[in-house]
Amino acid sequence: MAAVIVAVFFLPRPHVSLFRRIVRPTKSPPTATVLSPKELLRLAYQGLSGNFEATYKVTGDLPIYPGPTWTVVIAHRGPSSSKDWMLDGGQWSYLLRAGRGYEQQWIEQANHYQECWRQGPGKWTCGKGTAFASNGFILQTLPYIPGTVDGDIAATVQNRLALGQGEHQGLSVFSQPSHKFGTLSCLKETSWITPKRKGATVADKSATTWCLTDRGLPVNEHQQGSPETAFTWDDLTLLSARQIAPESDFRPLSAHEVQNGLPRTL
Repeated sequence: MAAVIVAVFFLPRPHVSLFRRIVRPTKSPPTATVLSPKELLRLAYQGLSGNFEATYKVTGDLPIYPGPTWTVVIAHRGPSSSKDWMLDGGQWSYLLRAGRGYEQQWIEQANHYQECWRQGPGKWTCGKGTAFASNGFILQTLPYIPGTVDGDIAATVQNRLALGQGEHQGLSVFSQPSHKFGTLSCLKETSWITPKRKGATVADKSATTWCLTDRGLPVNEHQQGSPETAFTWDDLTLLSARQIAPESDFRPLSAHEVQNGLPRTL
C-alpha cells in the first residue's frame, strides 16, 4: 500500500496564512475479488494452457523420487483443448533435479514422449515412445505440478467424500498479496473429527491450502496434518515464472538411445 505523506507548514503568529490548503481525500485501494471454490477451480484449469515456464521447489515424503527436496522447471506452450491436460493441444516438459544427484527430463505432446535421465554427473540416457506405457507413464507425469494441483483442487471441490459420524470438512476462499506474483486467489480445505467424549480436543485436524496467480499458475500448496490429498508432497513453492517458455525446454538433452524406455526411479 502506498504511503501518502502530507507536509503541513505553519506560519508564526501574528502572520496570516498566505494560502488556504485544500486536502482532498485519497481513494481507497480496490478490494481484491474473492473467488468461489468453483471459480478457483476454473482458474486452476486455465493455468494448464498457454505459454509459460515455472520453477518450483518441492518438499515432503516423495513416493518415486529421492528426497526430501527437489526442484522442477516446467514449461508449456500452445492451447489446452482437452479436459485431460496430458492429451491437450499443446506441448509440455519438465526438468527435475532430485536427491542423490538424480535428474530427469520429460517432453510430451499427446501420447508422444521423449525422456532423458541420469544419476550423478555421468552420461545422459535418452529414449522416446508413442504409447502410454504400463510400467509408470502416469508416475512420470507426476512432476507436472499445474496438472497435479488442478486434480487436487477438483477432487476437493467436486468429488467430496462421504463423511462418517463426527467427521467435518470445510472450504474457505480468500485473496493474498504476493510481492513477486501479485494478488493470489487461495482455497483452504480443512477436515477434523469431533470426539464423542465431551470436552475432549478435536482429533485428526488437517488442512491443505492452495494459492494461484491471476492466470491460474499454482504459487504454493501447503499440507498440514494428514489431508486426503497428501499423496505427493507436503509443500511446494513457485520460485520464478516466465511468460514465454524457451525453445531449449523442448529439446532432449542428448540423443535417443532406447525405444519406449522409461527410467527406473529410485
